[in-house]
Amino acid sequence: MASASTPPLSLPLPLSLANSSKTFTLSISHKLHLKNYLLWIQQVEPVIHNLHLEGYVINPQIPPKYALVEDCDSNKVTSEYRVWYEQDQFLLAWLQSTISGEILPCIVDCRSSWQLWDHILSHFQSLTCTKIRQVRDELQNLSLDNRSISDYLLCVQTLVNVLTSIGEPVSNFEHVNLILDGLPDVYALSILLITNRFDPFFVDEVETLLLAREVRIECSRKPNSKFRFHYSFPRLF
Repeated sequence: MASASTPPLSLPLPLSLANSSKTFTLSISHKLHLKNYLLWIQQVEPVIHNLHLEGYVINPQIPPKYALVEDCDSNKVTSEYRVWYEQDQFLLAWLQSTISGEILPCIVDCRSSWQLWDHILSHFQSLTCTKIRQVRDELQNLSLDNRSISDYLLCVQTLVNVLTSIGEPVSNFEHVNLILDGLPDVYALSILLITNRFDPFFVDEVETLLLAREVRIECSRKPNSKFRFHYSFPRLF
């Protein structure tokens, strides 16, 4: 599996665009593996856009291979198709060089850059959607239970970070609600304070408030504590 220390990859890519010929050295620092699709696409897409190669991977306009029917028998390929094919194969070779060994068997049948591009995107977008549903289910079912507030907040933050890393960022408002949804009734007063304030609480403010509330709850459970209290409050979420 590739890591952050993977040496940059370089492959000269001659271009024949707009009647010009240029040579570029293209490098990325992280090969594609099963867990870094977004990082890979963030490296590769700018290269494709910068070199105006979108037409090779997105809705490719492939020139006719033969000008006449009889050219098929003699395999007389048009010059336009030859230029396109050579360019496409250079791009295909470079894209393959950015993919780790664990992924390469999945694209062994791809014979053009657009086939490889479509296969990679559809495969990883499907995996991403599955992962998003899985993480959101975990968040919906997460509750304080026997955890400390610190551990609970860390669990929420970790899952939120996973969503962000796969292209599904969580807003401050949603993050706060996810925290509150898993709290038991003993935190009902804190929930009421947070949800009824005119200006929304930020996540760090909510965390500070809940940590302080946890201390008061623990103190109230100690005999002869001045923080001891008894109340029954309806669940708000």
